[in-house]
Amino acid sequence: MFTALQDGWVIAYHDETLEELWRFNLGTPLKGAPVTYAIGPKQYLAVQSGGRHLHPVKFDKLENSSYLFVFALN
Repeated sequence: MFTALQDGWVIAYHDETLEELWRFNLGTPLKGAPVTYAIGPKQYLAVQSGGRHLHPVKFDKLENSSYLFVFALN
């Protein structure tokens, strides 16, 4: 199971025990629920972000934009 939090965290949980397996902070507000999909035998996790965040190059300037982050899962 996966969740995406408004403070930037993507968290994976074991589907039976709900033990936290991993977490990663994307550094930008996350919007909506994560989505998983497969292409052939490879599974992916996608999560949408949006809102005000620090620009990835110009760290002194807040900007508005949206991103789609995709993780390849093992």
